[in-house]
Amino acid sequence: MKKIILIFILFTNYTYAQITLNALRTNLTDSEITNLSSAVPGDTYISSYSNKIYSINHQGLAEENTNQVQDFLAIWKADSAGGTYQTNDIVNHTGDLYKNITALNTDVSPDADNSNWMEMTFLAVGDIKQGFQPSDHNGWIKLDGRLITSLSSSQQTNTISLGFSTNLPDAKSSVLMQNDSTLGSVTGSNTKTISQSNLPNINLTGTAIFNDSKSFNSETGNGNSAFGSTTPIANYAITKNVSVNVPLGGSDTPLDITPQTLSVNTFVYLGN
Repeated sequence: MKKIILIFILFTNYTYAQITLNALRTNLTDSEITNLSSAVPGDTYISSYSNKIYSINHQGLAEENTNQVQDFLAIWKADSAGGTYQTNDIVNHTGDLYKNITALNTDVSPDADNSNWMEMTFLAVGDIKQGFQPSDHNGWIKLDGRLITSLSSSQQTNTISLGFSTNLPDAKSSVLMQNDSTLGSVTGSNTKTISQSNLPNINLTGTAIFNDSKSFNSETGNGNSAFGSTTPIANYAITKNVSVNVPLGGSDTPLDITPQTLSVNTFVYLGN
């Protein structure tokens, strides 16, 4: 009787594992998964938002299962420990999934062996991330304005599907913003040159006083000599209009409006 029960348990676990691997669903958020109306018991969903794993129970309800990856996928083994894999084989390493991309394996763990293993992060073409990685990695392509003809054929196809036909966008010195412009276009500037309309509305005022009087008399020949007198005929006050220059000492240098930044690289997911 004990032997029969043991066999039944083993068969049940193996069957559930096969269902799980064959029914792996992605591209749903946690909320969408937990509110599924047509979920099939035994199916497994991985949230594209949090990477949490959910199992559909016998009542059709989604339950988070933190041990499922460890339960149903083979643990990675180093080459020296007998780990032999084919292309597209999937293994579990410290709770994360990795897919073999070369049919080769070494003693370097998948998380550090980007040449032979690719982490399965369940990404969609066009996803954007920022990181400290210096260059392309695991299907993530640096947005540096390069020609798309420099990419692999599948990456070129994916790039064109995103609307880019010649070059990748160049994210250098740019921030990401949903501004209703063409996707991938770089708009705006990190400098600003102010105009007169940006200045405060003030008047520069001042007073200039000039005293300038002239005397006219017959002796000097200035004025009317018919009176035969050296007594000034008249005094005239003369008003002068003058213009004053007040230099402000500027040089028309644009203002640098770049905020304080942390230097990272920006990548788009295009696959391998």
